[in-house]
Amino acid sequence: MARGYPAFYPSVGRTAEGTFLPEVAEPPVWLHDDFNNNTSKWDLIFGTVTIQTEITITGTVYAPFDGSGLLYLLSELAGDGLASRSIGTFPQTSNCGFSCSILYHNDTLYKDQANSLTMIDCNYYTGTRHRHFGIAYNPATEEWSYLASDGATWTVFKTLGISKTFWHYCKLIIDPVTAEYKSFQVDNTVTSLSDISFYDVVSVLGVAFVISVRNIGAAAKQAPLLIDDYKITYGET
Repeated sequence: MARGYPAFYPSVGRTAEGTFLPEVAEPPVWLHDDFNNNTSKWDLIFGTVTIQTEITITGTVYAPFDGSGLLYLLSELAGDGLASRSIGTFPQTSNCGFSCSILYHNDTLYKDQANSLTMIDCNYYTGTRHRHFGIAYNPATEEWSYLASDGATWTVFKTLGISKTFWHYCKLIIDPVTAEYKSFQVDNTVTSLSDISFYDVVSVLGVAFVISVRNIGAAAKQAPLLIDDYKITYGET
């Protein structure tokens, strides 16, 4: 696939007459981090972050979701784990997708808080605006939240429990033109977030773009979080 152009794949569906349905387009990928490089491109802010080919947590061995490496983020004791990556500004002329796969091992290790597992967080400047959006999960309550337009409040939009010892695919689609959420997907469940605005204020600061992942440990606990196959796409529908 050439960068900037979608890849097309033959459809597996057929019409009643037996002919194939139109080809399926895959949105162009702007960033893909599969963590297969031993050197982490993510900056550690809190906790411990490492690139692993597999990780053993209390006797259970977890392999990467995709490829040969994964990002392992361990929070501080009863505190934060936070890793971020600073890169150039993503395409802002069409809907963009932010996706990754997560595995969190044990819900009792996480603080009972709306953003105790934040798998998608993007805080960026355009040169004229400052914007911030995110999606988080509370393993204790099984509630999913989005970062509200004030840039500080996490608003619950869905209750859906997910396995704590298995990989899960998460994908958020946003509209960078209108500064609105569009939809969120976890595994095969898609929730519409259309017309919900995220943080967007006037700012003349220089262009910067930071994506982050975060976990928060419960009292006297360290919370482990595995991240793999992080992608940013554009031209999403």
